[in-house]
Amino acid sequence: MKKALETTFSIFLFFFAIVGVVASVFVIKEFYYDSEYSELYVKNCENVKPGMTLEEAKIVMGGKNYSANKRTYKYWTSFEKGIPKQFSIYYPTSGASFHTAIHFDPNTGIVTEVECSGF
Repeated sequence: MKKALETTFSIFLFFFAIVGVVASVFVIKEFYYDSEYSELYVKNCENVKPGMTLEEAKIVMGGKNYSANKRTYKYWTSFEKGIPKQFSIYYPTSGASFHTAIHFDPNTGIVTEVECSGF
């Protein structure tokens, strides 16, 4: 009976060790891809200039090439007296101090301000 318990314990220990290794590999892979996309967003952001159209800016930032990343970008709208004043697109970065955003006019779709920081 004691041998059976030791064997069962060893099997469970081995199983959970494998689960831990697999989970660690997934976490490291996700961190690597997040860092890779963050670096590309910051580098591409430097090429976006005020006066460009929103579609041109999206293409410069990577267009549809980066849409496979599940955290590509987020839209943000600023309102003044219930009227949209400014739209913003925030691209994800890996560090809290890094910031990548494109602000554009909601009526014309022209980029008004670009914020790039990091790396």
